Amino acid sequence: MSGRAALLPTPGDPYVLTYWLRNYERVWRDEVDDLLVLVNGQPDPECRAWIRTAVERVGGQYLEGPHGIGHGGALTVLLDACDDETDIVVLVEDDGRVRRAGEIAGHVERVRSGAVDVVASPRTSMSPELHDAAARRWGGIDALADGSWGYGMWTCFLFARLGALLATARDLGARGWVSGERVPGIDHVAQTTVAADTFGATAFQLRDAFRVEHVPQYKGPWLWREQIELGHTIPWFHIGSLSSWGRLTDPTAELACNRRLDTKEEVGEWGHRLHWWLRFLRLAGDDLPEHQARYSENLDRLMAAIGVTREDAGAGDDGVDAMVTWDEG
Repeated sequence: MSGRAALLPTPGDPYVLTYWLRNYERVWRDEVDDLLVLVNGQPDPECRAWIRTAVERVGGQYLEGPHGIGHGGALTVLLDACDDETDIVVLVEDDGRVRRAGEIAGHVERVRSGAVDVVASPRTSMSPELHDAAARRWGGIDALADGSWGYGMWTCFLFARLGALLATARDLGARGWVSGERVPGIDHVAQTTVAADTFGATAFQLRDAFRVEHVPQYKGPWLWREQIELGHTIPWFHIGSLSSWGRLTDPTAELACNRRLDTKEEVGEWGHRLHWWLRFLRLAGDDLPEHQARYSENLDRLMAAIGVTREDAGAGDDGVDAMVTWDEG
């Protein structure tokens, strides 16, 4: 069988990662051959040592990236770290969770069998000019069952032949083009200054040269409850935006948001993030007690600054609980 490697870049929040590793170990660990985890930007040596032990305990390989290389740079380091046996890679993020055993293996097999080269969830996150150029080149993309659409690709639950990724220009991060510059993959010369978010440039090149199949991302949280009630068979989900804080274990951390929230939508969005951070802390166990205390203090600081209460953070508990299918403890 071809070598299958899951690649996880992470800022190194120990509690987010603990929860991720628990899901990996209990749901889909046997569906890949290797797990490579790159910690990018965690300054505390105690946290890094603890993460290394946790990753190696589940059979993973721990790597550290230079600070500030960003998500695209971290993915490049991980691709370079794949060994000669690796043929298929699964890109994942530390706020992605797998709900059903066999789903990762099934999509890996789609690639391994030669049926497709890439399996990915579409996303937007690019200048309208680039979106329009992509639509002219490839036609319309219908929204999937979860509502996801667009010509970019999420870097969570993305399955690809390693050779396909290495055949691109490897512009894996966010990328901009100035007027008059050619945008690879969509046969377009920029008319203004344009940009695409993380992996957008690579998505264009993959679509241009390889066979791509779409799957839903189930990025939350707004439709989760409705999708469950409609009977969706949800294989995984992507929490989203849990790196928006920074480092919750840092006693001097600056607040990611330092103003009272104005709208119900903002309160709901930040409440969702806070729900998960509080959940991670509650399930963290007894390790790193000093860091846990700082984590809790920083969450209280954030809630006080933005006007979101612990009740707001628990408003979506029933929807979240319905998404969790594995033993969290």
